Amino acid sequence: MYPTDSQGKRGRAVRYWEWARARAEEVLPQPVIPGLGYALTEVVHCSSTGEQHVWSALRSCATLYLERVLAASPAQVVVLVGSVAKYAFKEQLNLDVAGHLLGPVQVAGRERLLVSVRHPNSRGGVKSFQGQLNDAQLAQVRGALAATSS
Repeated sequence: MYPTDSQGKRGRAVRYWEWARARAEEVLPQPVIPGLGYALTEVVHCSSTGEQHVWSALRSCATLYLERVLAASPAQVVVLVGSVAKYAFKEQLNLDVAGHLLGPVQVAGRERLLVSVRHPNSRGGVKSFQGQLNDAQLAQVRGALAATSS
């Protein structure tokens, strides 16, 4: 939750990381350990201030990295946060998460569930799984995660 500088001094909590952990706590058995129970990555790996050039870098970055990152991941559930990630999966992998849940589907050599949620910085709407998935969908996600953690 806290970045460290080159001397190991802990900085302020990163709000996005706190939000991601809260989402993980909604669906994962306790305790939730970042990097062990869940991991974060981006569809655009180029740094930008205020996400200025994310859309313009999306196609080239996703072409270079998206499938390789997914192939390296054992994740049974992949959460697409926001419209950029959702668009990247549709354009690069031909996987359209029209609602908030798709799958299980083949993604980079594995059967996975894809879950789409609003980005925490988006305007309006609930940004939790419980606010976007119905009870059956939430149970499906929790079931897939429980099966992989045992």
